Amino acid sequence: MKTTLLILILFISGIFSFGQSRSVLFLGNSYTYVNDLPRMVSDLATSAEDTMFYDSHTEGGATFYSHSINTISKNKIKTGHWDMVVLQGQSLEMFGDFSSIANPFPYAIVLDSLIHESNPCAETMFYRTWGRKNGISSYSYLVMDSMIHVNYMRVADTLDAIVSPVGEVWKYIRQHYPTIELYDPDESHPSLAGTYATACCFYSAIFRGNPMFCTYNPGLDPAMAMNIRTAAREVVYERLLDWHIGEYDVAINQCRDTGSESQENGIWFVYPVPATTSLTIEFENGHPSPMQLYNSLGALVRQFETTEARQMINIADLPEGLYFLKRTWESDGKKFIKQ
Repeated sequence: MKTTLLILILFISGIFSFGQSRSVLFLGNSYTYVNDLPRMVSDLATSAEDTMFYDSHTEGGATFYSHSINTISKNKIKTGHWDMVVLQGQSLEMFGDFSSIANPFPYAIVLDSLIHESNPCAETMFYRTWGRKNGISSYSYLVMDSMIHVNYMRVADTLDAIVSPVGEVWKYIRQHYPTIELYDPDESHPSLAGTYATACCFYSAIFRGNPMFCTYNPGLDPAMAMNIRTAAREVVYERLLDWHIGEYDVAINQCRDTGSESQENGIWFVYPVPATTSLTIEFENGHPSPMQLYNSLGALVRQFETTEARQMINIADLPEGLYFLKRTWESDGKKFIKQ
């Protein structure tokens, strides 16, 4: 059954692998913000003709508990209408048997509940991190990494969540391409190659896409970048169901189909294009809507509520470039150029 479902997922992915869009919120800490992981995932998606709209909240050392009580994190969950929310624990938070350390599971459950309360059709995605380069204390890298893996999979199984198996990609690279340095000199944080491996993993997990179609390279040796993409293909794209990716699609799609029927899907326009200091949003049918404004990299730069059938917004403070304006429940939106 699992093999049949995987074939179906890959078949659908093969047909619709280009031109997808996803809205993703990243909640984590320095493992997420070092080398700007969300932007790198967005760049990979763009190079494969996909689009990732994203926002993030990351503070050094943040844990599931700290995010569960953080006003910024909770507000971002509530306002995004996200397709996926990525949860990343502190590097040692998911290491151990929890008999002698605080159990993070209750706080992961709180966050998952907040996600589904505000985004009923969203998927919670856990960012499965890695063991430190030479382990910690009396624990080797492999033992540490295995403990982290078991705990992330356990919480994902409990919550019917999906997993971005970054640590598994890193382990594959360490075994098959040992000359690739994934770690920063502190032997914990990712190097540029480490973040690229993480981003390739996330691209496959979010879009169910083959990372071999991605052409973006942040400046690595081309052969190294190719080997990293190969690792992500082998670990993630070829094994989606191992990480529950696609396993809950029927329920998610039914939720989104039902939800779309309750929205006012009236026709709307933006003008002038190009625009300089102001942009007009006009609704032909339906009610005004909550809106999100993203830059060309997919980063959320503004969100607001329209109150009139025709409303002008000030964009004088925006840098010149391409932008996307979308209603919160839509995957796609309107493009405009700020001059």
